[in-house]
Amino acid sequence: MISWRTRSKQLAALVSMLLVPIAANASGHVTVLQFDGSTQTYERVRMKLVGLTLFVTSPNRKDVLEIVTDACSYPAGVEHCLAYRTTLRRGGRPHTIALDRGGIYVNATSAPEHLPHSSQVLAPHHIIVDLHTVRGTYIAAFGSLDNS
Repeated sequence: MISWRTRSKQLAALVSMLLVPIAANASGHVTVLQFDGSTQTYERVRMKLVGLTLFVTSPNRKDVLEIVTDACSYPAGVEHCLAYRTTLRRGGRPHTIALDRGGIYVNATSAPEHLPHSSQVLAPHHIIVDLHTVRGTYIAAFGSLDNS
């Protein structure tokens, strides 16, 4: 079992990584911090927001993380929505991910915007995802939105 102090340090490192700009030809990346301390990172994922649902697709297009949101607010130009339901589709088969809490921040404007209650700036047309599962896993994603 990992101590709360270690988990907090890992989470702080994860959040700081998410706020670093990514390569121009990549639309985003996902980092999964398991409850046992292991980490998986997925680069060059495609992120597409359709209505209140965010689709995060793996580079090989076989896996899709579907995040349905609700209860959105618009503080200071950044849309913040709570995650309502999350499903991982692996090879077309759905697996529900039980969430403790989570949400997404979207800057759909063409100007950088500050995140609410933070000094961090979210680039234009970018998104941050922060999910916490009931099993203690953190799922974080950062990237640009695919407008196609």
